[in-house]
Amino acid sequence: MFEIFKTNVKKTAHATALIVVLRHYLPFAEISFDLDDCDSVLRIKGGKFCPLTIIQILADLGFECHILA
Repeated sequence: MFEIFKTNVKKTAHATALIVVLRHYLPFAEISFDLDDCDSVLRIKGGKFCPLTIIQILADLGFECHILA
């Protein structure tokens, strides 16, 4: 599975911390942020996961996250 999300993450430190949290839920997935992109995209590749769970995890941590169509 591969999904791209639009986020409001702007700082590298936040992205790094979020990757650590997401890897707890998706240990075998490739997870990365592109903070240079205007949408501060989050890319997740590998395994099965529910995109709504990713959105909720980021929301619980105070960040916005939406699936890019």
